[in-house]
Amino acid sequence: MRPLAPRLLLGFLLSCPVAHALEAPPSQGSQLQFQKTLFVRQIAGTKVFAESHEVVRGDTLWRLLTEEYGISADVAPTFIAAFRQVNPEIDPDRLRPGSVVRVPFKVEERLAGPAAEAAAAAHVVQPGESLWRILTRRFALTRDEMGPALRSIAAANPDLVDLDHLTVGQRIVIPVAIAARGDGTSGTGDGAGRLPPFHRSVLELLVEMGCTVTETGETFLPLARGRTLRLDAVDFPLITGPGGVAVILDPRSRLAPALVRGVEQAWGYRVVQGVSPDAETQLGRLLPHLGFQEVSEGLRTVAAGAGGSIVALVRWTVLPRTEDLWEGRLHLLFPAGSRLDPALAEVVRHAGFRVHRLGEEGPSPPATAVVEPARLAMDDPAQGAGQLLGLLGVSHRVRPEVECRLAGGVSYRLRPLVTFRHLGLDYAVPPETPAAAESILSRAGYFTVSRLPGARPMNLLTDLLALLGVPHARTTVEVPADGALRMQATGIVLEAPEIGDVLYPTVKPAGKPPRVFLTEARLFDGAVGWFAAQGLLPWQVDAR
Repeated sequence: MRPLAPRLLLGFLLSCPVAHALEAPPSQGSQLQFQKTLFVRQIAGTKVFAESHEVVRGDTLWRLLTEEYGISADVAPTFIAAFRQVNPEIDPDRLRPGSVVRVPFKVEERLAGPAAEAAAAAHVVQPGESLWRILTRRFALTRDEMGPALRSIAAANPDLVDLDHLTVGQRIVIPVAIAARGDGTSGTGDGAGRLPPFHRSVLELLVEMGCTVTETGETFLPLARGRTLRLDAVDFPLITGPGGVAVILDPRSRLAPALVRGVEQAWGYRVVQGVSPDAETQLGRLLPHLGFQEVSEGLRTVAAGAGGSIVALVRWTVLPRTEDLWEGRLHLLFPAGSRLDPALAEVVRHAGFRVHRLGEEGPSPPATAVVEPARLAMDDPAQGAGQLLGLLGVSHRVRPEVECRLAGGVSYRLRPLVTFRHLGLDYAVPPETPAAAESILSRAGYFTVSRLPGARPMNLLTDLLALLGVPHARTTVEVPADGALRMQATGIVLEAPEIGDVLYPTVKPAGKPPRVFLTEARLFDGAVGWFAAQGLLPWQVDAR
C-alpha cells in the first residue's frame, strides 16, 4: 500500500471535510489517495485550519471562500488575512492556475490573559491551590498538556520534592512556555494587572442571587461559518442568570468592537467590558442583562407590628425568580457606607429578605447603653388604663364593684373597667356587659368614657388623654434618623415629664422636658437610644 499524504494530520480530521473519501471499506489490495492536505497553524492567539487547493482558471480567493466554503462576506476579510499568514509567498489577489495554495476554512481565535514577560515567572502559592489548579486556572493548560507541563516544572524547580503537596507562600518557578499563557495576575504578587477586590465580591453576590458564574475551562462561540471565538473563562467569566440569560465579562476590555458585536448578534449574550470604579456601578451595569424576575430601585418597606414598619433605603431590590418570593429569597442591596442596625437587619431577614451591602459599612455612632423598652400591657385594658392614670397622678380604681342607685329605688351592681375622679367629677369606663351599662352609669352620676366593642387599645388611651387634658398628638417617627434601615412607628406623643421620669429614670433624651411616645410598633434592642436621640421616650403598647 502506498503511504498516505505525509502532511495529513489525523488529529484534526474531526473538524475538516475530506474530499472523495469512500463510504465503504476498501477491498483487499486497493490503494487510498487523498486529494486534499490539511494544515493547522498557530499564529499568536489564532489557530488557522486550511486545506490544499489546486487553482484552476477563474478561481479567486473571494469566490473560494464565499461559494465553496460558505464563508459570509462580513467575516471574509478575517479569512483573507489568515490566507496571507499561511501563504506568505502568494498574492491573494492573483492566484495562478496550476499552483497549490492553502485555503483557510476555519479560524479559531483564542483570547487568554495578557502574555507574561518573556522570562520564567514565579508563582506564590495561595490557600487552597494545587499545582493542577494553578496550571488550569491561571495558565489555561488542558489535560493533554498537563504531563509535559509537570515535567518542565519539575525540571525548573529541583528543590520541589512533591508536586502533589504545595505549601501556602511557596514560590514556584513557571517555565517560559507556560508563563506566556498566564494572565499576569498570579506571579510574584506585585499586583500588576490585578482587578479591584470588589470584582470578586460582585461575582460572589451574583452567585448568591441565583446566577451561575463560570470561571474555569473555555467558552467556544462559533460566530459564523468557519469562525470560532475561544475564550478562557478565567479571563472572560460567563455569568448565567436564573432564567438562562448570559453575560460575558471582559474586565480588561480586550475584545475588539467587531467581536463584541459578533458575540451579541450570534448568541444573544451581552458583553460587559471594563470594570467600574465601585461595586455599585458595576452591578448597575450587570443587573439589567441577567434576566432577573424583578429589579426595582428605591425604598422597601417591611411590616413590624401593628403600628410599625421598617423602611429600607436600598439601592436595588432583586427578585431572582417568581418562586423566590415565597421562599424568602428577595435580595436587598444597600450602597457602600450604609449603616445597618443589626437588630433591624435581623428582623428584615426573618421577614424573608437577604441583606447585602455593596462595600464597607459607614461610620458607627457612639456606643450607648442598651435599655429595655418600657411596656404598657393592654391585653387587659383595665390594668393598662389604670397604669396610665396612676403615672399621671389621677386617683382611680380598677374593676371596682359600683352600686348604681336609680330613681324609684332601683339599683344595679356593675364592675366598670376603671373609675377615677378628675377636677371634682367622677368618670367610669363601662364594661362590655350589660348592654345598658353606659346608660346606667350615666344615670348614677358618672361621666363615661365610651369604649366600643373591638376598639383598639390605643383608642381608649387617646380618649383618656383627651379627657384629662394632657397635651398629645398623633405622629409617625423614623428611627434611627441616619440609618439605612429605619423603624417607622406611628403613635402618640404626649408632654408628660412625670411619666418619662418613672419609665426611664436614667435616660435623658435630647431636649427638655422629656416627651413620651406611645406606640404599638414592636420595639427592638437599641430602640430607646434611637428615640432618645430625637427627644422621645418610647412606651410600647403591648396588646397581644
